[in-house]
Amino acid sequence: MTTSSHSSEKIFPFTFSVPLHAVIPLSRDPNLLPLPEHQSDKCGESSAMTYRLTTIVVDVQRLILSLLDMKDLSSLMKTCSYFLDLGLPELIGRVPNQAILGLDKAVSFLNFLRVGGGPFSRRHLVEALWLAFPRSSQYYNCPRPYKPHKLYKKHIATLLSILRHCSYVRRLRIQNWPWDFEVDNLNTTLHTIARYMTALQHLTIPLASTSEHRHLTKVARLPLRKLVLSSSILFDIPTPQMSLVMNSLSQTVVTLDRIVLPQDFRRHFPNVRTLGLWMNRQDPAMVENMTAAFPNVTSFRLHSSHGTDSDYYCSCGDFPDVQMAPVREHNQPQWQSGSWPSLEAVWAARLCDFYCLGASRHIPCLSVPVEIFTRSVLSVILSETRPSFLELRVSDSVDETVLDSPGFEDLAAPSSLHCLALRFTNIVCAATTQWVLDGLERSSGLKDSSLTHLLLRWTLEEPTALNDGGVSFLPRDREQPLPFPWPMAPHSLPQVAQALPTLRWIGVDVCGWGLKSWKVSRPTGAAPATLIEMSEQSGRRVVQTMQMDAFSKP
Repeated sequence: MTTSSHSSEKIFPFTFSVPLHAVIPLSRDPNLLPLPEHQSDKCGESSAMTYRLTTIVVDVQRLILSLLDMKDLSSLMKTCSYFLDLGLPELIGRVPNQAILGLDKAVSFLNFLRVGGGPFSRRHLVEALWLAFPRSSQYYNCPRPYKPHKLYKKHIATLLSILRHCSYVRRLRIQNWPWDFEVDNLNTTLHTIARYMTALQHLTIPLASTSEHRHLTKVARLPLRKLVLSSSILFDIPTPQMSLVMNSLSQTVVTLDRIVLPQDFRRHFPNVRTLGLWMNRQDPAMVENMTAAFPNVTSFRLHSSHGTDSDYYCSCGDFPDVQMAPVREHNQPQWQSGSWPSLEAVWAARLCDFYCLGASRHIPCLSVPVEIFTRSVLSVILSETRPSFLELRVSDSVDETVLDSPGFEDLAAPSSLHCLALRFTNIVCAATTQWVLDGLERSSGLKDSSLTHLLLRWTLEEPTALNDGGVSFLPRDREQPLPFPWPMAPHSLPQVAQALPTLRWIGVDVCGWGLKSWKVSRPTGAAPATLIEMSEQSGRRVVQTMQMDAFSKP
């Protein structure tokens, strides 16, 4: 379907040429079928009924709108008041999917809100925001006659105005504090959030060492349900500010991620269900403190002690080395029998950190990376945690030496393991995928396992807490060819199914293009196993029932 605009001006995501209620309403219900054309007496045949987009039922219309990109959606909304009203929720729903970058977009969005427009204002419709603050240095090279300082001040003022007027926002993500961000601007932003955004429930924000304690305390005391301290590097987190936030945090919080637990922390948060901590090998009481402070955790994320999760491929020396063994031996006794009785899932950025954590207890769902030391330590971890679902993450940093021996032989060790997911991250080489599938096929250990479900999933990046909307997928673009796993899978998967005698289901989930899944049929006698394709809806139900989507959301 194509759309066109009646205006020749350039289209911006949040700028419309037609006011909301300033056009003539349609003369008839757009959900009715169009009147049939006049029958010609000469030809004796009725003309074919013409179907238009306005005649389709509303649910189908909304589905079509959801498939349009921002430019086409904006163009369609300009055609008539009906599509302006129908497309507005879809457009607003996409606001948090991308950061408001640049002065032009910030001004355009502020105009889109229609601040001061009375009943025509849209600010009450916006429930989620993603803001990015500019560096002052990016305005230094502005061409004449622009004045860089004034443009920078206007950009900051526009973003602050958006925060002040979006008082109905429930989810806010602040992408960054620029390195040259003025202290006054930082504290004014914190003050604005604490004063005007009283409906806020989900907040993703970095910590800055220059923030004033009084403003930071007010933000931490908001009745939040989710707080993510979005510094992507451990060493960027200022310790005094972290302690202040943790000691001021509201008891309403349910999800807490990317925090460093102060060593003298004594508060208790019984409502926290999802917890994400940076691994701190220097804290001898980390396990004891985190299990005592957050007793009812169901989902746990262990971020890297190396300072960043962006490259979780571990390349240190012999594993386990002499430095890790004492940490593990110290942490293991701290896991009391009653610690985290409701724990269901653990995601670890690095295998060595999870090994040092010493979690010798049952964990139903476990996600770990494939690293150079997977073979030597995976069997130890699996024998201690006894997961029923295991996700192995294969990144583009894994080399051939790892793929030649990825540790599949050890997957037969726990009889509890029934579901295996291989998450390929940022991989564009079909040979890498084929290496892993060949490893599954020739693994003698898996042939003796209890594996019943196998899921192959391709994503562009890790589903870390920074991705507030979940995993980042490729857009559904009709002009882009399907990625490589589609032509590869039908030829390779039957061999994998034949090699694993207990396998009953195989799924392939590719970068947002959808899930293709097959039921494994095993005829009696010597006949080979066959794959029977299922609908995507049925496949999704299998994924959900078997908890293989435990790590698909942050």
